[in-house]
Amino acid sequence: MIFKFSNHEIYSIILIFFFYLICYFKLNKISKFINLYDHPDGVRKLHKSKTPLLGGIFIFSAILLYLIIIPYFLDSGFKYFYLYSYKSVILFYLSFVLIFMLGFLDDKYSISPDKKLIILFGICYLFVISDNTVRINDIRVNFLNLTLEIDKFSPIFTSIFIVTFLILSNMFDGINGQSSIFFIFTLIILGIFNPSIINYLIFIILLLLVFLFFNIRSKIFLGDNGIYALSFIISVLYLKTYNVYGNLVFDQLILISLIPLIDMVRVSISRIFKGKNPMIPDMRHIHHLLNNVRGKLTILMLITILPITLYYFLDNFIISFIIPILIYIYLIFKKSKNEILH
Repeated sequence: MIFKFSNHEIYSIILIFFFYLICYFKLNKISKFINLYDHPDGVRKLHKSKTPLLGGIFIFSAILLYLIIIPYFLDSGFKYFYLYSYKSVILFYLSFVLIFMLGFLDDKYSISPDKKLIILFGICYLFVISDNTVRINDIRVNFLNLTLEIDKFSPIFTSIFIVTFLILSNMFDGINGQSSIFFIFTLIILGIFNPSIINYLIFIILLLLVFLFFNIRSKIFLGDNGIYALSFIISVLYLKTYNVYGNLVFDQLILISLIPLIDMVRVSISRIFKGKNPMIPDMRHIHHLLNNVRGKLTILMLITILPITLYYFLDNFIISFIIPILIYIYLIFKKSKNEILH
């Protein structure tokens, strides 16, 4: 079922979007007031001048307004978001706000990675145990024709799933347009699997497209606040689609974010072997290695969408899993070899 907007909904969305656009045109004034910038350091942060980390604040505010206002214009109310009790509604909003605030404070004061990980897991765990529509009770692996029941460990496993998506999304953010295009891609795929929330997804995509326009021009960054808020919303919607709508299998969840996941695992293992904290950032991510390659953003996005695209056309998990990884390995080794030779 695809929801149709009433006139009240349309007016509300137009109003939210209008204020959202004004924020971008008043970017300099808002930036000075909030005083939240990403400063270049000549090592990891290679942009030319300090850049506002307000993209996440703008998007978070617009999504929060949408979540508060729109359900009252729907006959199904908060069931539109698979929230079936006031407790689940309140805890969903609270978790969303806390995740955003953690990202904001990290942008502002640089919270240590270990503390940040513990807090992230704590917020996600409390949310998961409050909402049974988000908990993964069984892992449906299509290519093995296997369903693994994990009822006892469901809250922990689901919390790990959400935190992992938050971390890989944060690590898969290094060049202009990278995060926003990745999020747009995940939202489009989500809309294909769950058309019942297509209107909500289109709203978020429009927010991201506006951000992308300014981000490509180095006018604004998402910041950790934006990465955390968006990845939390997206991961929760994927889990609720997996549990309630039932069209997704675990194979597909893996393929949708396969390249960011593999990149996170590779870099984390490399840091551990070097005796470093796996959460401490460095310059070993694929977007760093492709930094001087022409068309790097296009290459990144093509290999990111490749796994689920292959699966859609071939319906074969093994091929959809192996081919993108082989391409990823080729790019990593080719770039590493060039660095050694030069």
